[in-house]
Amino acid sequence: MNFLYQVILVSLTALILLTIQAQPLQAAGLTQSEDFLARGTTKVLAGDYGGAISDLDQAIQNHPNDAKAHMNHGLARAILGDKKGAIGDFNRALQISPKFAEAYYNRGFVRSELQDYEAAISDFDQVLRLNPQDADACHCRGIIRHQLGDHQGASVDLGAAINLYFTQGKIEAYQGLVNQTKKLRSQLFPVS
Repeated sequence: MNFLYQVILVSLTALILLTIQAQPLQAAGLTQSEDFLARGTTKVLAGDYGGAISDLDQAIQNHPNDAKAHMNHGLARAILGDKKGAIGDFNRALQISPKFAEAYYNRGFVRSELQDYEAAISDFDQVLRLNPQDADACHCRGIIRHQLGDHQGASVDLGAAINLYFTQGKIEAYQGLVNQTKKLRSQLFPVS
């Protein structure tokens, strides 16, 4: 399996768990649209992606300007393999909420899976404009830059991600990236 693909797959799994926040299904005062959004989000977390899409379709139908519903819909579609549909959902979320960093991140991630690396880098650039402390965006952009042969840019991004993970107390991510960086360096500079 391609090293970049492994990194992206692990990052996508972690991102889904971090960006989708489950809400109580029967919380007092939820509108029908909010209930569908909460149920769809919960189903994504439970691995019921088809069910999630169905509920999120309803949430979007009831409230078409809910950027979070479009983003979560895109995440479910991406996991089910509908990458182009997912990008459409992320595009719609960004039309509604142009400063929605998570939607840029997710779109960049899916674009990288489609090997549209320049567009993915552009999305990660936007995430970092909106949130300069986003270690995951630095990490992903660095991996893509490495894949494209921009080893200097990759080194800067991966170094920044390592520092951010450390200062943010994300020790597992920090150690994982330190190990990945060692592997990348050994690929670039093999010891004879």
